[in-house]
Amino acid sequence: MKALLIGAPNYRDLLIACKFLFEYNIREAEQLRIQLGWINWEKGELTIPETVIERGRMVNGTKNGLMAKFQLRKDMLDLLAEYIGSFDDKSNFLFGGHYKPGATQRNKQFLSNRWWKFREDFQLSKNLKLYALKHTGNYESLETVGIEKLSKMARHSSISQTQDYVKSKLDKQLIVIDGKAEF
Repeated sequence: MKALLIGAPNYRDLLIACKFLFEYNIREAEQLRIQLGWINWEKGELTIPETVIERGRMVNGTKNGLMAKFQLRKDMLDLLAEYIGSFDDKSNFLFGGHYKPGATQRNKQFLSNRWWKFREDFQLSKNLKLYALKHTGNYESLETVGIEKLSKMARHSSISQTQDYVKSKLDKQLIVIDGKAEF
């Protein structure tokens, strides 16, 4: 999937969205609010404020209404710089449509629609859901960071919420019987 996205320049926005979901736990709605001025290029940080103006009204910038600051890796900064190009208006939204930043915030289905189109263009299973990348990224990180840190990284309200997501992923895994005695 990653290779397909990397090889498809007209899906750079979706590649960025997938990396934000999988690696940084930034939800779709939060991503659609990102303005270019929220990226501190010198420090390599992205800050999502507590509250933002969205379509004329004040809303939480993040799901839990708390400011979130992310240290971006070099590969992500490079990808963002390539995607953003010469757009320098700090109030532009990262996902402005037409494969580039823009002055207008996209609707809440924008990234899901891009995902649907990507799946269709590359004849991928309709069972592949964009938001599942966040859960898969969390599950893949569990062994290396532990449940407490993962819960903070995912910005869940409690460790039990994180445990519920991990348990649901475990319940869906294939049971392999290698090494088990035969009957």
